[in-house]
Amino acid sequence: MAPGLRSTELYDAANDRWIAGPDLTEGRSEPAVVTYDSGKKVLIAGGGSYQPFMQGNPLAVTDTADIYNADANTIS
Repeated sequence: MAPGLRSTELYDAANDRWIAGPDLTEGRSEPAVVTYDSGKKVLIAGGGSYQPFMQGNPLAVTDTADIYNADANTIS
C-alpha cells in the first residue's frame, strides 16, 4: 500500500490530453469529489492514505478538504 497522492491531472478537451494540475494540500486516496459553481470549482474532501503499520484499519482517514478553482488553476 502507498500513501495518497498529492498530484492532480486536468483533462484538456481542446487537445484531447491530460495535463498536470496543482498539487493538493495533502496526499489523498479515495476522496469524495463534487463540482459546484457551474463546474468552476471542485471540492475534494476526506479520503486518506494507506498506512501498512496500522493493523486492522490500513486507511488513515483525513477530515480535511481542498477546493480547486478552475478560473485561477489553484488549490486552496
